[in-house]
Amino acid sequence: KNYEPNASGVYEICKGDEIEFKSNFKTGADGVEVNDDFLWDFGDGGTSSDRSNVVHQYNTAGDYEVSLVATRGNGELPCESDPVTLKIKVYDTPEANITSPAEGTAVCEGEEITCTAEEVTGATCEWDFDGDEVIDATGWSVKKTYNESGTKNVKLYVGIGGGICEAEDEISVTINEKPSVSLTSTGSTCFGNTLTFTAVPASDENTYAWTVNGLDHAETSSSITFTDADSYTVSVVMTDKNGCISDASNEATAEIYAKPTVSLPSTGNVCFGNTLTFTADPASDENTYAWTVNGAAHAETSSSISFTEA
Repeated sequence: KNYEPNASGVYEICKGDEIEFKSNFKTGADGVEVNDDFLWDFGDGGTSSDRSNVVHQYNTAGDYEVSLVATRGNGELPCESDPVTLKIKVYDTPEANITSPAEGTAVCEGEEITCTAEEVTGATCEWDFDGDEVIDATGWSVKKTYNESGTKNVKLYVGIGGGICEAEDEISVTINEKPSVSLTSTGSTCFGNTLTFTAVPASDENTYAWTVNGLDHAETSSSITFTDADSYTVSVVMTDKNGCISDASNEATAEIYAKPTVSLPSTGNVCFGNTLTFTADPASDENTYAWTVNGAAHAETSSSISFTEA
């Protein structure tokens, strides 16, 4: 890896990185001779006498000054070059640890989840919620809502030194599809029959919360029945086996009609030549009537029946 100094001329690296140092020098007259000695001082107690391509590893974070000196002569008065120096800043290598949610956590489509990470002092924290290497949020505790189902890879990036040193952690979460439910009924019926509303899909693995005429009902199965004469407006919310909750279904309305009552006044006895009339009460063209005369069914279907024979 080639390192470039920052604006202050300092080289920034991570603890544990192996750094290769190279020296540039000229040989011959006024240059380096074959027998000249080189001394690298890495500022952390480490040294090297290699001329170039020197590899050193810093194992402690901190600020260091590296110097290189060339020495000629082994007598009492050796000649040394002016030191060549550069500054190095070593950052601790951070740790990235997602603390919640746990690996393999399953949530429902549209449900908000909280992603948290173990905080590292002086570090930055970035999140990629889709595994697409695009940063979606920053901070040690962030919230995310997935609006589509599937398996999602959540990545955490913890950086120090403006991202010079970075660590990653990754988990997968499962987003279960939000269920939907609709409602059917057997339709309006007469008193004495049963009116049934049924949720679709119907399954013993699901639970159902029913609303009848604006009030919560105790029924939790996939169908609800009524026998009392009334008008019923019904809706249902379904919770599936994954614990995911649907929106409320369509409203369905049907009625159990009350049993009608009828009475039968007549015009009373009359003399031959007059008309005897029996009229059902209530009388309405919307109704049909089945008449019985002297124990036998009669063809008349209107609300009144008349006789003229003695």
